[in-house]
Amino acid sequence: MQFNVLFPIIRKYMNPAGYDVPDFVRELLTILVKVPERDWDTPKDPGGYTTNEHTLRNIAKKGPSRKLAKSVVYHLSSKNFIKAVSRIGNDGKRLFVMELSAYDSTVNIDNLGEKVYTWLEEIFKEKAGLIPTDQLTRRGQLDQSLYLKNKYGEYLLHEADYHCSYPGCGQQLRYALDGNVQDVYDISRIDKDADDKLTNLIALCPRCFALYQMDPSKLTTKALWNSKKISESHLESQKLMNEAAIEKGIINVINKMMTTLCSADNTIEFNPKEIQQKIDPNKHRVLYNTVINHSNEYFRQVKSIMKDLDKSGEIDYEDLQNQIRAMYKKLNKVEKSQEEIFNEISEKIHAVTFQERLYCDIIVSYFVQSCEVYDAIAE
Repeated sequence: MQFNVLFPIIRKYMNPAGYDVPDFVRELLTILVKVPERDWDTPKDPGGYTTNEHTLRNIAKKGPSRKLAKSVVYHLSSKNFIKAVSRIGNDGKRLFVMELSAYDSTVNIDNLGEKVYTWLEEIFKEKAGLIPTDQLTRRGQLDQSLYLKNKYGEYLLHEADYHCSYPGCGQQLRYALDGNVQDVYDISRIDKDADDKLTNLIALCPRCFALYQMDPSKLTTKALWNSKKISESHLESQKLMNEAAIEKGIINVINKMMTTLCSADNTIEFNPKEIQQKIDPNKHRVLYNTVINHSNEYFRQVKSIMKDLDKSGEIDYEDLQNQIRAMYKKLNKVEKSQEEIFNEISEKIHAVTFQERLYCDIIVSYFVQSCEVYDAIAE
């Protein structure tokens, strides 16, 4: 069904507040999508995040644009939409079903929410360029996933901390039901044309897996590579390591940073925040766990090293703070994602110090905890 056919019917029965067309489009997207309006990738009103009225009216007439659909298709959620349908009175539901039955005779009061949501999801998939594959191809993808699960599943689940690795999803992949543990996930190649190597495999929830198999976007592939790097770093940090080697690695990184990173503005002020105030664990689960684990394990050690090096005059701790903060602000200004910011700062440190990425990740996690990287999440 086309969006411009479905939208007026939805508005007729799901608009108790009497919103006009632009406001109801915004209300519908808010119910459907798990990300805030500022992340919809639509033209905004000057000076704010609000999608402009002209854009909202165009969505009502023509459906979501390709740009909008691509920015939200991985973040659609049926839960709130189905709940909103359930609040319609019985008379309204019956009329709603009668209008839709001309397009699908199987629609009834019991499956009304699921049916309408499925139509909307298919519209967004089609607009985003995610054309459904035929059943034979789909079966082949699932057969391949099953083979990879049997071979690498437990390792990849552990690497992903048992949550979907697609940025912004974070769906649990392992559940405890009636005393039994149940794994609900699939394994995908990141580079779909490359070999089935651990470095090219990632654990996803079934929904993100299905979407990714249809998605030719290089941006999506890049997002998964970033998530994979963070997961690998998180797993690497959990391995047993010699404390002396860790301390030596951290000292080497800090000393080399002081001699190679560019100077920054020394007037920057700092306002420390808890990690959960800066990284939303529901949107960035792997990154959140990486920073938490590094901070819990190494924060005091890094702080002690920093203090000793500053006292001995080997480093200027305040200057180092400002350098890291300046790097963060530069990346944040061009609207890099939190995962990209973490990876790019760590990669920069790695490139100029020639030290192992693990030590560089530990340093970045320290500065997240201490306040230089990421700002507090807007309320």
